[in-house]
Amino acid sequence: MLKKIVVITLACSSGIAFSDIMGASCTPKNATVPCTSSGWGVGAQALYLAPSYSNTLAYIGDNSQENSAAFIANDPAWSWGFKLEALYKFNTGNDLNLNWSHLANHHTRTSAFNQIDLIERGGLPTDTVSITPRWDAVNLELGQPVDFNPITSVRFHGGIQYANIQTKKAEINVATDLDHSILRDETLSFSGLGPRAGLDLAHNFSNGFSLYVQSAAALLIGRNKYNGVVEGIDGGGAIPHEVFRVLSSRASKRIVTPEFESKLGLNYSYSMPQGNLLLDLGYMWVNYFDTQTLGAPGDFVNTRQLLNNSNFALQGPYAGFKWTSSAV
Repeated sequence: MLKKIVVITLACSSGIAFSDIMGASCTPKNATVPCTSSGWGVGAQALYLAPSYSNTLAYIGDNSQENSAAFIANDPAWSWGFKLEALYKFNTGNDLNLNWSHLANHHTRTSAFNQIDLIERGGLPTDTVSITPRWDAVNLELGQPVDFNPITSVRFHGGIQYANIQTKKAEINVATDLDHSILRDETLSFSGLGPRAGLDLAHNFSNGFSLYVQSAAALLIGRNKYNGVVEGIDGGGAIPHEVFRVLSSRASKRIVTPEFESKLGLNYSYSMPQGNLLLDLGYMWVNYFDTQTLGAPGDFVNTRQLLNNSNFALQGPYAGFKWTSSAV
């Protein structure tokens, strides 16, 4: 009898110890989607973005001394843009969203060169470079939100993007003796269309605030173009100046290029009798790979064209609102 009591006691104690080691079990809850409803909405955002480039286009000149050179970065100024969107909600939280983002920019940089100029006439040339980027992106996407728990939700979306990117580069090289100058105008452009997909992860707080991270990627098929004109102008003390040589170059190629974008932000949701108002504040990053082709026409003796590609990127803060009607 005593042996049976000991065996039972040991078995119970071992079971309790095993339960403490494993911990309490938890059954995960199922993910849910919103109830069936319909509605529509509109939104607008103010964008304050800075474009940037890579490879050769990341620099627009250099300040050269006798034994050294300091390259001047191509840093276009921050500029205002906008995003407009319209959406329709249906079924179990599905939304059909059409949005357009736009940015136009102008920036000029001047630098002096302490060196012999390009057509071998002595002097201290002054180089003025003007960079004008432009960006338009239109997205048509279908989304589906999923709630994993009361504070975590994810919106999956997929669709199509059209993007148009253009950079105009104007350069004027004038010698200090005003005897000659070189003018160069170049236009770098890309337009493409392709599929786009992404997800929006949100952490919801009880007071109407949400912290979110959004990411998306697209694969665009389009045409990359380059057009350049170089003019050499000889003053010779006469007015008007004589254009003594003009070089023009063109390039066009069909490419497939990826695009990635990400956003980090905070929004506040306010319920009204007629609908819901969402206030949004965040920071965004966008990058298009190898969409800008830059030509290097060379001097007036060697006219061989050298081409290299550059990324086109944007980054900066944004703020806006979105209003959606009450569910029907």
